[in-house]
Amino acid sequence: MKGQRISINIINDEYMSLQKMSKYRYEIISPGSAYFQKVDIIYSDLHHLKSGHQYVVTLNKDNNNPKILKVIQEIE
Repeated sequence: MKGQRISINIINDEYMSLQKMSKYRYEIISPGSAYFQKVDIIYSDLHHLKSGHQYVVTLNKDNNNPKILKVIQEIE
């Protein structure tokens, strides 16, 4: 997590009602990223991201608590 703006593909989305957060399994789809095609888990207070959709997002800088901070746009 470097606070970067990056393109991702949401593989799975799960709303965790107890934590009131969404958990996403995602793949990096930005070809210029050192993490291109890597898959990981991330969390967010944003609950509208859906499996099979691609987004440009801004991430936080905390490796111990990775989060999507902002959705810039959905990629059509």
